[in-house]
Amino acid sequence: MSAVLLAGCATTKEVAYFQDAVQSEMMKIVEDNLPKIKPDDILTITVSSSKPELAAPYNLLRATQDVYTSNNRWEQEAYQVNSEGYISFPVLGALKVAGMTREQLVAMLQKRLAEVMPDPVVTITYRNFKVTVLGEVARPGTIDVNSDRITILEAVGQAGDLSVYGRRDNVLVIREADGKREMTRLDLKSKNLFKSPYYYLQQNDVVYVEPNRAKAIQASAFRSNFSLYLSSGSLLVAIATLIATLSK
Repeated sequence: MSAVLLAGCATTKEVAYFQDAVQSEMMKIVEDNLPKIKPDDILTITVSSSKPELAAPYNLLRATQDVYTSNNRWEQEAYQVNSEGYISFPVLGALKVAGMTREQLVAMLQKRLAEVMPDPVVTITYRNFKVTVLGEVARPGTIDVNSDRITILEAVGQAGDLSVYGRRDNVLVIREADGKREMTRLDLKSKNLFKSPYYYLQQNDVVYVEPNRAKAIQASAFRSNFSLYLSSGSLLVAIATLIATLSK
């Protein structure tokens, strides 16, 4: 009961975001925040032109059978970036793409393809841009990202926001980069969050919101009272059984 009362008395200071923000304060937006292509990324690349016959060899298509009609359907194949950062692109061969943004790869391909076709248009999308949010949020799980970037605030928002038991000043972000696993702690109660290189999440980032002291007290209280609840339940069952026996 004391733990519930403690959680109910949470102050604004404990749950409010950006507590040190000043009214009308201007902060420069960090421009270098687009995700870079990494080994094991999966990309869909589509090439089109005013002369479709010239663009066709540059599109990977796979025939799949419709289970209802038995007719073949053509689906766009994906490119998986290998461990050395390359993809094997039709006609152009092996291309080093790791370390490039999606826009940079689009520009490079359009420049190369302009040599063999008029006004080429290249569309690239990530198939594996996902982030995972765990811990004290309303809906923990994995989020599919359909745009070029997602902020930690957007990810937390899609997970239903932090519960009153979530620590806002010590949110852990786990990231894999260059064969290493990086971990950092972010304070969502501070405006300095916007300056962090982890404000914009990247492919396969994991965000973990740890429980605060109130949740720890609640869990401890439950464990302490569990034996009491169990014995009380057993007593009630015994009484009910005795009454049923005597009433026969």
